[in-house]
Amino acid sequence: MIYISPFYDHQIQVFDTKTNKIVEVKEVKSKHVDKFNIVNELPGNEDESVMATLESSQYETFLYDKYRDIFYRMILPAFPIDQKYDIEKLRLMERSRPVTGIMVLDHELNVLAEHIFGPYEVHSSDNFLVGKEGLYVSTNNMNRSDFSDDQMRYKLLKFTASD
Repeated sequence: MIYISPFYDHQIQVFDTKTNKIVEVKEVKSKHVDKFNIVNELPGNEDESVMATLESSQYETFLYDKYRDIFYRMILPAFPIDQKYDIEKLRLMERSRPVTGIMVLDHELNVLAEHIFGPYEVHSSDNFLVGKEGLYVSTNNMNRSDFSDDQMRYKLLKFTASD
């Protein structure tokens, strides 16, 4: 099976490689993803383009955890721009989003939990690792005051089943 989780759609599709058909389509909406950046015309300038990206939501990396038989779907909630930033700061915020979240889904794609990390707590890139102990999320957000190019840092998330 191949799981298809678009950045700009709440649906997750399950594709069967044996039959070459989509065998399931499920709406899996985060309560933190409401406004996608749908571009119908070119923005007026680069500032507008980057701000539109930051002020919209999207889904990101979709991972399977074979140790716990669950999925992780990273989310990027909208980040309202409430002050004037120069284009370099806006680009940096776009590369290393101010706010990142995670959805935890069971093997049937039902939402088990959602969590929003603190501002600049984690890096929104595809730098996530599933291990025996849990999910490692990168804390190398370039906007953190303690960011360093010299270190690869991760936060270990452990999920346990509850009754």
